[in-house]
Amino acid sequence: KKEVSRRESAFESKKEIEKTLQETRLRYESILSMVQDIIIETDANNVCTWINRAGVRFLPSALLDLRCNLLPTHWTV
Repeated sequence: KKEVSRRESAFESKKEIEKTLQETRLRYESILSMVQDIIIETDANNVCTWINRAGVRFLPSALLDLRCNLLPTHWTV
């Protein structure tokens, strides 16, 4: 019975952590979307994974499909 209780507790903790992580991600994206400067997030291969609203408004849509290493280096984060 203790093992089941421990698993249920771990499951509840995991759900709480996932909820907090989701809320934090949404808050982070909301704040960064309001920033007037262009912010681009890249992965380890320097491929764009996220761009804020200012970047979308400023950059031509065709450019958004390109790898970020083709963009000026000061735009990558």
